[in-house]
Amino acid sequence: FLFIFAKIFIMIWFILSVLTAFLTSVKSVFIKKSVSAKNIDEYVVAWVSALFAVPFSLAVLFAIGLPDIYKMFWPALVIGGTLTVVWLVLMAKAIKYSDLSLAMPLLAFSPLFVVATAPFIVKEIPNLFGLVGVSLIVLGAYTLNIQERRKGFLAPFKILFKEKGAVLMLIVAFIGGLSGSFDKMGIVNSSAIFWVFASNAFAAATLFILLMLRKNNHLKQFSSNLSILILIGIIAGISQISQMTATGLTLVAYVVAVKRTSIVISVLLGWLIFKEKNIRERLMGALIMLAGVLFIVFS
Repeated sequence: FLFIFAKIFIMIWFILSVLTAFLTSVKSVFIKKSVSAKNIDEYVVAWVSALFAVPFSLAVLFAIGLPDIYKMFWPALVIGGTLTVVWLVLMAKAIKYSDLSLAMPLLAFSPLFVVATAPFIVKEIPNLFGLVGVSLIVLGAYTLNIQERRKGFLAPFKILFKEKGAVLMLIVAFIGGLSGSFDKMGIVNSSAIFWVFASNAFAAATLFILLMLRKNNHLKQFSSNLSILILIGIIAGISQISQMTATGLTLVAYVVAVKRTSIVISVLLGWLIFKEKNIRERLMGALIMLAGVLFIVFS
């Protein structure tokens, strides 16, 4: 009986992690449809993504109760919440300007940036597994545009920096790596679910103020595209709660590793839904980058 219970327990975190990866990819599809096809402002999409995570996390908090909050929570909230605002807006912009199959795999650079900056910030030198992971991520990024190789050896890298969406996604990946430290600080000084609630409430409030300061008619955009925006918000809310619940059941590294399969799922969805080209090269590049992420995560 205990063996069966243990197997079910293990499967729950894995299922939740796979669900998180799938929902992350599906959310990117609806974001692209909204900002590209429907021309919805990126700030509206970012606001909805943060806003709908609030009631989902609040409902869980009512069930499990409020945690103790320590003083370092507040600076973590201000810095981490601000980074979340920038991350959400730039993510929507990156998806708008580039193919999903090109932009989403670049999220794999997030752990690479953490490894690259660790020796200078926390005096940590990556081990052999970490260095192999970094190499695979760089190789995978090269493979994404390997068809450009005929224009020169460095052409596959150069094309990334000519793509507006790709450059924005690299910035998103850097911010993601940077914000991880503040996420951890916020969780340690409260709880995982409370941090999801607080950081998204902060981001939603900040984005609402920014929306009011911008000249576009955002209320009309929201009301006339209610269904797709609510769908994006619900998917964002469920994926965050799913990820945090999985994190509570196993090691963070395991959840991150499974979640990063979203870069491969996104490539396939970009091909199936948006008929994006060069899918073989991009799928191969995404798989290589995923392998690199796994090496770093388990190093």
